[in-house]
Amino acid sequence: MLFSLAVHADESLARFGISLKPWRTERFEATSYGEFQISDSSRNPTFVMFSQRFHWWATTNLAIGPGYTYVLKAKHDDDTGLEPYKYTHRAEFEVNPRWHPDWGTITLRNRVEYRWIEDEGRNNTRSRHRVEFSFPLKDRGALTEFFVSTELFYDYRANQLSEHRLVPAGFGWKLSEHATLRTFYMLQSPHHPPDWTHNHVLYTQLLLTF
Repeated sequence: MLFSLAVHADESLARFGISLKPWRTERFEATSYGEFQISDSSRNPTFVMFSQRFHWWATTNLAIGPGYTYVLKAKHDDDTGLEPYKYTHRAEFEVNPRWHPDWGTITLRNRVEYRWIEDEGRNNTRSRHRVEFSFPLKDRGALTEFFVSTELFYDYRANQLSEHRLVPAGFGWKLSEHATLRTFYMLQSPHHPPDWTHNHVLYTQLLLTF
């Protein structure tokens, strides 16, 4: 279960999610995930998502598999003041290697998303590529991890990079056997040609496992 609070310069967002693994073996797993987001600038949820993914561990360091995600996202209409929802269907495929050197963990997520977006048709394929470096911290009490990551989004329809997400500093705390806290700063940079815009975001995530 995930509780996430994101603070932008001009907006606060809260996300609530739950992840279930109804089927899991040594080499296969199925993950069902649901999430919704609320904002202090809207009376209704601004983002709703359901995802079903399957992973096969081809080796101890490589997971691959397909997935499907359905997204409802509110779009503010400046003319009417309304926030109608816009749906997206995503067929996905992931290739996710990882390594465990002596100093920590390197995790990659490579995902291709074939997107059907309402009013925009089916030709909206993109890929996203994230690498995270995690460094365990010893003898720091509840503080157990320092991590950094970077993620690039590539839009094949526009034939260009569409977004970059950089996490230059993040920390993980082990609160109890079933509770983990993650806090990090993200520089989120969407690309709206010809310009890049930049959002400064502070995240706090509480993960509960049962």
